[in-house]
Amino acid sequence: MLETAQDGVVRLLAEARWDAPTPCEGWDVATLARHLVTGERAFTTALRGSAYDLAAIDAEVQRIAPADLPSAYAEAAHGLRAAADAAPPERSVPLPLGPRPPSVAVEVRTLEAVVHGWDLARALGRSPHLGDDAALSPLVESADRLRAGLEAARPGTTALGTSHEVTPGAPALDRVVARFGRDPAWTPPPA
Repeated sequence: MLETAQDGVVRLLAEARWDAPTPCEGWDVATLARHLVTGERAFTTALRGSAYDLAAIDAEVQRIAPADLPSAYAEAAHGLRAAADAAPPERSVPLPLGPRPPSVAVEVRTLEAVVHGWDLARALGRSPHLGDDAALSPLVESADRLRAGLEAARPGTTALGTSHEVTPGAPALDRVVARFGRDPAWTPPPA
């Protein structure tokens, strides 16, 4: 699912309107794209066994021109997958949740690509093309685990937003994004 979600982000960034608003309050598409590049680079460093300097990575990413963000994200996504494939499963990876195995880093980045891929798709009036509901259903439990883990590691955090309620039987993608503070019915404001 990680590669599918990342490939979807790459496709969406290729047609991005950089100043378009996103469901992430106060973020336009360029800001969201930079956040994604920063995250992939940071977790790649972690998967290679080193603590990362988020401020330094972010400062470097802020210098990337919007037109170069699609290729920067594609490169960062490929690097993350390569680092994940090479990481010994018993290695402890330094994450915001505290030290965890590489599989947890992959789970976090998968959710990040899925949720922010949905954000980009909504901002651009597109579909995220992530697969059918059955393929996405396991992500609902992943989202619950990540939320619980982050709240345990950083009590009082608002990093994931306030969960939204969804109707019983809602599609898995709606349930995932709702757990990360998104309103599944969000649409861009009128131009």
